[in-house]
Parts: sequence; structure tokens; C-alpha cells
Amino acid sequence: MGHLRGRIMKDLWYRFETLRGTYIDFRGGWDTQGLPVELQAEKELGLTGNKTANLKKIGMETLVDTCKRMVLRYHVVWRESDDQIGLLIDDENAYWTYHDKYIEREWQILKSAWENKILSEGYRVTPFCPKCQTSLSAGEVALGGYENLEDPSMYFKMKIREKESTYLVAWTTMPFTVITDELVGVKPDSDYCYVLIQPTRETWIVGADRLEAVMKELKIQNFEVKRKVRGKELEGLRYDYPLADLVPEQGGIDFESTLVHSIVAEEFVDVTTGSGLVHMAPANGEDDFEVSRKRGIPIFNPIDDQAVFTEKAGAFAGLFVRDADQKVADALKEKGVLLRYGKLKHEYPVCWRSGDRLVWLARREYFYFVERLKDLAVDGASNVEYFFDAPRNRFIEIVKEKRPWCISRERVWGTPLPIWRCPSCQEKLGLFTRSEIVSRAKSLPDGQDFELHRPWIDRIIIPCPKCGSDMAREPFVLDTWHNSGAAPYAGHTDKEYHEFVPMPFLTEGIDQTRGWAYSLLIENVILSMKAQSPYSAFLFMGHVLDEKGEKLSKSKGNFVPVRELLKATSVDLVRLYLNWKASPIDSINFSKAEMVTRPYQILNTLYHMHVFYLQNASFDGFLFSSPEDAVKHLKKVDDTIFRKQDRWLLSKLGLLIDQCTQTYNDARYSEAVRAIENFVIDLLSQTYVPIIRGEMLEETDESKRRRQVIYSVLGLVLYEIDVMLHPVAPFVTEYLASKCFGVDALLLRVWPESEAQFRDDHLEAEFDLLSNLVSLTNSSRMKGKVKRRWPLRKAVYLMGEAEIDLVSPDKGILLEQVNLAAADFETDPKKTPIKVSVKPNFQLVAPRAKSRMNEVAAKLASTDAASLFSQLAREGKVKLAGMEDFEITESDVIFEFSVADPKYVVSENYGVVVALDVSRDDELIAEGTTRDIARNLQSLRKEKGFNPTDVLNSAKIAGLGDQTVKLLESKKEELAFLVRVKKVELFPDLPPESESWTEAEIDGTKIRIDVS
Repeated sequence: MGHLRGRIMKDLWYRFETLRGTYIDFRGGWDTQGLPVELQAEKELGLTGNKTANLKKIGMETLVDTCKRMVLRYHVVWRESDDQIGLLIDDENAYWTYHDKYIEREWQILKSAWENKILSEGYRVTPFCPKCQTSLSAGEVALGGYENLEDPSMYFKMKIREKESTYLVAWTTMPFTVITDELVGVKPDSDYCYVLIQPTRETWIVGADRLEAVMKELKIQNFEVKRKVRGKELEGLRYDYPLADLVPEQGGIDFESTLVHSIVAEEFVDVTTGSGLVHMAPANGEDDFEVSRKRGIPIFNPIDDQAVFTEKAGAFAGLFVRDADQKVADALKEKGVLLRYGKLKHEYPVCWRSGDRLVWLARREYFYFVERLKDLAVDGASNVEYFFDAPRNRFIEIVKEKRPWCISRERVWGTPLPIWRCPSCQEKLGLFTRSEIVSRAKSLPDGQDFELHRPWIDRIIIPCPKCGSDMAREPFVLDTWHNSGAAPYAGHTDKEYHEFVPMPFLTEGIDQTRGWAYSLLIENVILSMKAQSPYSAFLFMGHVLDEKGEKLSKSKGNFVPVRELLKATSVDLVRLYLNWKASPIDSINFSKAEMVTRPYQILNTLYHMHVFYLQNASFDGFLFSSPEDAVKHLKKVDDTIFRKQDRWLLSKLGLLIDQCTQTYNDARYSEAVRAIENFVIDLLSQTYVPIIRGEMLEETDESKRRRQVIYSVLGLVLYEIDVMLHPVAPFVTEYLASKCFGVDALLLRVWPESEAQFRDDHLEAEFDLLSNLVSLTNSSRMKGKVKRRWPLRKAVYLMGEAEIDLVSPDKGILLEQVNLAAADFETDPKKTPIKVSVKPNFQLVAPRAKSRMNEVAAKLASTDAASLFSQLAREGKVKLAGMEDFEITESDVIFEFSVADPKYVVSENYGVVVALDVSRDDELIAEGTTRDIARNLQSLRKEKGFNPTDVLNSAKIAGLGDQTVKLLESKKEELAFLVRVKKVELFPDLPPESESWTEAEIDGTKIRIDVS
């Protein structure tokens, strides 16, 4: 789902920019190498052993061939999915990262790094996946994330040399690292306690901040703190390594350096966990390694390339490192120094591909020493547009870390590291083109056109330029993120690189702050040795989660199969939902049920607005030629037929165009979609169309001219919405624009611009208030349990003079919208059926009134609330009687409104109060029933496939009862007009011929209806 969201956003951006007239080279690229592909190939080959055993069994050629075939097979699947979602990507000119021409260009980045001393061999501690049997980069660790896993929690003690019965207490969650233990760390300025333990009379050194917790955990009740010292006072104390007889090699390094098996004071030591003293194994910890290197301490590393202990580990030789945990604990227990061996759950990193626990091992690898770039990468990153502050700040902080990037991997399927090493003199030679390799080669077993992959490149022998010995290629391939990060240069020719890079826009998941976004940046800076990012803008996306906010996973059973989803659901609906649901930077809790609610309503309403337009425009022979012609026509017509409601809608359209243009440009896609949602549903469908719907039925010369204006307005509005929604929902907008406006390729049309002549802020405010009054009146109907289609006699609106002046010209529209016979606008509550009460806003008034608060409350209670309301509305502030030194403002009081007449219902919002008369007499009941019947008959017309503009012979309604038939006799002509029939027949009972008619319901009464 995350890939789907990303690809949709890429296509959205491409379509938006294309509509704006920008040429975009929207070229595909296929990341085909690396650990994910190789592991899947092993799985398809049925291999379950480790890397070494697998290669012995099948050979590298078979593995590489399987990787290639698998890549081509999955490419077909990806292309099918891309076609499904409408991704307009150029796949014919796509780059493939496993092709020789790509690899050879990728090597040019290595060449620049090699020549500028950025790339070199290093012996450092790196994260290592035992399952994949390769080192990982910090970015890959971040991709894998952390899981809540169970590990040992082991406390043990080590005796301080030349101190009688004095021990330091250490703690670890990885007991196997005691085998490689060389140091114990303390924090320089933190306190440490010498604690006398009874009854053993031993003295333990424990961190002061953890003393009580440790004693409780070790179940020691009788202890006494003898003295406290700072951590730096413990530096240099040496301790006896507890497994010396089981790991004899430890004795050798102990003799070699007096710093081995000693206490060191370091700021990174965490005194809030364990015992406050950190057991350090330089072969298995990055900080531990750096401390040892800084102090010149030899690294004891008895671990091989399969994370198995070698013979140097003594009694633990042959054990996988994590399998040694229990054996180490047993050995410590036998020696009497194990204090506690329990279990705990904590966050621990796992491999991003296999899901296995990582271990940290000191290894010989090749690194980009990023700090040697100084601030070039930071400066390059700082000049990029990230759209949102949080990912920008996070990414730049990551770049500022300047951590060494381990680019070498001990695998097969990847770009080979083109460096040869001499086994005799250790000379290294970097050869970064095929021609260089061929010219230097002693032998070319596979000819000059050998494939730039293992095993073929491994067979090439290069004579050492220094001593003449045979050099062998270093047995590494590159990090897959290096492979993908080379794309801006390796995926283009030199000419294309200079033309298209920096690329205007890229997008990936938020986890790519340490992945692709980082590798792209670092490699481009290395290539150019300038502060130059290969992208001008990078949009980081949030993850797609399940409804409960949990990560999507097959193992959890919440995985959403994308191809099945796209087959079963409207692709446009999926695209719209993923962009409507949340801002791109935010994660999405994906819900199929939610997707078919409001997002579906947007597309459904848009479709039916086009149907409404097309059916009516076709009836009058109106043809929409272009938005330009529509604008010209509307600018020429006079106000008698180009009315206020039309100009209001076009003003709102101009505002929508400006909003969509800005929000699309700023990658705030959800804001753009929601602005379109509001326009289509609230403004167009629920406001404008109901206002003009009645005009569709009139048959005079004037009404025909009027309808031409309405069609121009509707055509212009719908066409420009089609264009603006096209980047999000390309299929339905293409279809609607083709059917309604004869558009062949909507993507090749022009992005709309706001027409300044149609913008009218005053008119927008006028209709905004009108819309609020409609909403408030409908709320009162709900409170009074009166349907909207039932006509009512009157409403009284209490509001300010400015609001009355604004909305008074639109009273006719208001009455029609809320189905009322009359409406009064008042500023004085005393002239309305509204009762007013008042109380102080204690939160605002109390801090000012202080001890006089009770007096203020009493004064307000005795005040004429209606008069106070009017006075505050006029003047904004009032002095209470008897409290001339204390002013009351509108925000200082809370007015409450109720009915003075039981036939009214009162509602308040938007600074307006409405009293709605919900009583109904026979005339109103007849009118409401007529509307109900008309609605049912119109639905029946639609079901039977009649065109809305067709005038039918008759409508028949049976089962109404004598009283209702009598009430409706005077409404037959109106009903015939509403449902476009020549005559209406009413039946009190159900005649035999009504058996074949359609059943309906009016106010709980079952009736039968028919049209023909």
C-alpha cells in the first residue's frame, strides 16, 4: 500500500505539472539488485541454508540467473499494476540497475570517492544480519526498525585487582559479549557507590542512581554504602576477566595492553539502566569500538563471517554468537560471579529483509567516510524543498551526523566493488571502467565482453603494479541503496544528466530519510564534490497502516492485496481516498469502509452533476465549445439572465482554482481534494443546482435565454473541476470531459486560471451567510422532527444589522432553499418569539472581577437579557447598573436562547439565532405531501429510464385515502408540472390495475405509483 500511495502521488505531480504546460521526463527506473532480490531468489530455488552452503550447492551462476529471471517476471506484474492505477510513466526508456551500462556509470561515483579519499577500507563495528550474512548500513537498520523482543537480563560481578573482596557489578542483555569483553565504562561526573554486602562482606561498585533498583532486583536487603566517588576516580582500575581459563586468548591481549580489562570514564555511559556501569565489548559495539580505537586498545574479535565464534573463543568456538548466551551464563554461575540471569522485553533492531535480530560485529568493510565531505552534503540538503518542516529538520539532522556509510556487502547479486587487492604487498587498485579492467587484466576467462557481475568479474586476475603478484578483486558487492542512489547519474547519459538533474520532484516514504533520499544526496555530492543535491524537491510520505493504526503485515492478517483491491474497486476512488484521507506527510489508517463513504460521494456527486448538465443542455441543443468561449459569453450577457447565484458560483470557482493551484504546488494534496469536495457537494450540488433546478422546467423565450447562461456556467464549472481533479482521479474525469465536452485528452488541456472579473468577495460573503442560514434552519427542522421537503410557514432570524443588510436581497433564494413561506430578519429579541437569558463567562470575567464576581453575577441575573443583547450588539460593551467602573463586552457573557411560543423551535450558530414555526395546517400538509409524492415519482421515472426532459402522459397514485385525495385535488396541476406529466390521477384505494405498480411510502402509509 505504501508503494501504491507513492506511485499515485508521483503520477499526481506529473499530471499537475503537465497540465500547467511543463515538460516532464517521467522516466521509469527499476531497482533490480541487492539483498531483497537475492533472498527471494534463494527462496524460489528452495534453499534454506546459509549463504556459503547455498553457493556451494548451486553455484553463483545459477543464483544470478534466477535473480535476472525473477526481476523480469516481477517487472511484468509491476507494469500491470502501473497501468491499472493510470501511472503515465515512460517504461521504454527506464533504467535497470543490473545492466552493465548502469553499473559502469555507477562506478564513476566510486571513482570520485576513491580519488578524493572518501572511499576507503575500514575496520569498524557494523550492524550484521546473521540470516542474510552481510553487513548493513545505518539506513537499513532504520528501515528494519525495532521490535519488542525478549532478551536475557544478566548481572554479573568482576573482581577489582589488588582490592580485597571488591567487585564491580556489570549488566548486559547480550551475555555472549562477555567473551569479547575488554573494558567497563562509567560516566565521569556521576556518582558511584562502594557498597558493603552482608553477609558475604564483599564490596560492590554500583552506580548511585541505580543502587536501590539493583539491590531490589538482586534481592539484597542487607547492604551499606561505605563511600561515594565520581566515575572519573574509578578510571584505570583493572579487573579480572572472569572467563580467562575458558577463553585463553583474552590473557594474551590482557598482557599486551595494561588498558585491557580496566575501567574507562566516558560521557556516553547511561547511568539510568543496569548497574550504571557498562560492560564494553569493542568487537560488538560501535561506542565500545571507538573508545578502544581512541585509546589504542587491541580489538579481540574471535567471530567469523557467519557470526560464529572461531577457535580464538576457546570453549565457545563453533557457537553462533547468540547461541552462546546461556553457556556464558552457566560458566559465570559456575565461577560464582553470576548475580542474576533473567529475561526482559525491550526494543531491539531487526533486519529490514529477513526480520532476524541484528548483531554488531567488527568487520573489514569499505566505507564512505562522509565526514571528509565536510559540509557539502549539509549545504546541498539545505537547498532542497521538503514541503513540511518536520521531515526537513529530521533529514538535515541525519545528514549532519556524517556517519561513515558502509557500502560493501558480502553477497552475490549486486554491483561489484571494482577494487583489486594484492595478497603479497596489500596494494589496492581501483579500476572503474570495463576498458581499464581489460587493459590491466592478466587474463580474461570470459572474454572482453564479460558481464559486470559475480562470478565473471571475480575470475579476472590483475597483476599488481607494485610487486607483480596476482591481484584478486575484493569479494564485495555494493549496498543496494548505493545502487539505487546512483540513478540520477547512472540512469542517464551525460547530456541527460546535465539537462534533467537536479530533478524537480521526488517522493518516497518517511523511512527513506536514511534510505534513498540520503544515498541520492551523498552520491551526487561525491560525484560532483559540490554542495549539489540531485533533486530540487523531495516529498516524504507517511506510512499506510490498517484501520487501528497498526503496520500492514501478512503475518498479522491485515495486509491489503493491492492488485485485488484495484480489481474490485474503482481505481479513481482508491486514488482519491489516499489523497483525501490525510496530508502526504501523515500516516493513513486505511479503511475500505471509509473509502466508500465521503470519498465515494465526491465522485458520485460529480458524475451526477455531469448527467444533470448533459441531459438538460442536450434538451436545449446547447454545446460547450471551450472554457474561453464560455467566459466570453458570460462577460457579454446582462444581469437579467446572468444572475447573482451564477456570479457567486463563478467567484467561488475562482477561489477554488487559486486554492487548488497553490495546494497542489505545495504538495498539500489533501487540502486540494477537500476544497474540491466542498465545492462539488456543498456549493454546486446542494446550493447552486437546487436554486436553478426550477428554471430548467420553464418554457418561455426568456427562460431559454436564461438556461443558456446556466449551461455556460455549469459547463465552465464542471469542465474546470474535471481538469483540477484529473491529477487525482484521471479515469472518471477523462470519461466525463469526453462525454460532456468532447475532450480527447484532458491531460493535454490547460490548467485553469482564476477570472478576476468574476471574483466578488462581497457576493461570496453574502452567500456564505445565506448558506449558514440554510444550515441553521435545517438544524431547527431536525430538532422539530420536520422533513426538509415539508413546507413551513415562517422563520424569524435574530442577527446583526450588517448581516441583515447582507442577506436581505437574497430572501427569495433563502425561502426557496429552506422551503418556507415567509421569513423575518430582526436585531431585537423582543420582536421575536425568542426568549433570552444571560450569565457571566466566568473564565473571562473572574480574573478581572475577583472579589466582585458574585456582584457581577447578581447584576447580570437581574438585567433584562434581551435589552443587554441588543445593546451589546450595537455598542460592543456595556456598563452594568450600579457598577459604572466595570465594563462588560460580548465575550464576557453567555447568552442562551429558548422559545417564548411552543410552536417554534430555536437553534443558534454562526452568530445567528433562528426561531422556526414547525406547526402545519392542511394547506402545508398538502404541499408537503405533494413534494413527497413528486420525489417518489421522479425516482420512478429514473428507474424506468425516462429522460428528465421527457413529458409523459400520466402519473398515477393509489392508496392515498379519501382525506389525502381531497387535500391533493388542488395540487394536481403543480404535481404534474413537478414530475413532467400531462395529467395526474389520484386513487383513495388500491384498484386492481395497481397490482403491477411500484410500491412507495408517504408518512408511514403504503401507496402505489406509476408513470407512463
